[in-house]
Amino acid sequence: MNDLNAIYRRRWELERKKLEDAGLRAFPLHEKTTLPRKDPLRYFIYIFGFLLKVFGLFKLGQKQALKLRVTENLVKSSYLSKDELKILHLSDLHLDEFERPIEQLISKVKEAGSYHFCVITGDFFTGWPTDHKTLANLEALLNSLEPSVSTLAVLGNHDSRHLVPFLETQKVIVLTNQIKTYINHPHLPMDLEIIGTDDPHYFFQKDAQRIFSEGHREIFRLALVHSPELFEIATQNDCDLYLCGHTHAGQIALPGKIKPLKRVYKGKQFAEGAWQSGTMKGYTSSGIGTSTLPIRFFTTAEVIIHKIQAYSRG
Repeated sequence: MNDLNAIYRRRWELERKKLEDAGLRAFPLHEKTTLPRKDPLRYFIYIFGFLLKVFGLFKLGQKQALKLRVTENLVKSSYLSKDELKILHLSDLHLDEFERPIEQLISKVKEAGSYHFCVITGDFFTGWPTDHKTLANLEALLNSLEPSVSTLAVLGNHDSRHLVPFLETQKVIVLTNQIKTYINHPHLPMDLEIIGTDDPHYFFQKDAQRIFSEGHREIFRLALVHSPELFEIATQNDCDLYLCGHTHAGQIALPGKIKPLKRVYKGKQFAEGAWQSGTMKGYTSSGIGTSTLPIRFFTTAEVIIHKIQAYSRG
């Protein structure tokens, strides 16, 4: 698997560099189709933000964006006969754009309790390079994590390839269309493998689909993807749990859970919370930070603790 991961990493680096240097994004799930990376919708969002300020609602949205909850998600699995596997899930930090006190985030992480893995499903930052203070905040967060096994991450549509070396110096395992396997691990209640892809929303590569056909089908398969857009290929390849983010649960929603901007091309029905595709369970995080505007309406940022338990548990 190490040799295979090295091959996938080399191919990923070449393709990512080409897209980033040209300021392009690969159109999701359509090979060889590229678009400018700048999102034209951001101008409409800025106008919306201006109108909120005019009507005195902007500060209300800022106050809601600062709220942060700990969510528990229970997943039943036949791979466990006793004990449980616990996964701390963080997503969409946007540390350079949303000025949440890092102490608040660290406190919520501590509140989640113990866990085997911490997984981070992309968008650490909105841009790169970033300033020293923002990097220091990320370093403080990473140093506060206490998984009994590992911290793993995938990149989001706003993350640069240049972030990977920094994360790896912080002992984070970054999966770029790769697989990490844990068999007979002394701290784990079951064998599993973790499949991590590059972001399919801006930086789609065919390898993000191919990697799902590699690995072991006979053990628990956990998929880490920035967005829910690869749910079909993950379902077809016997993944058991799919963790993602990207949508911010709409970030700016309307009463009645109406979410005008889900920002995905596929899997819009999986834009928030727990879901299921075939036999595969999934969870789309509402994220921790915000993008474009530092506000939320009718959505709440979250830190998630996933608990995988045996079916026999009450």
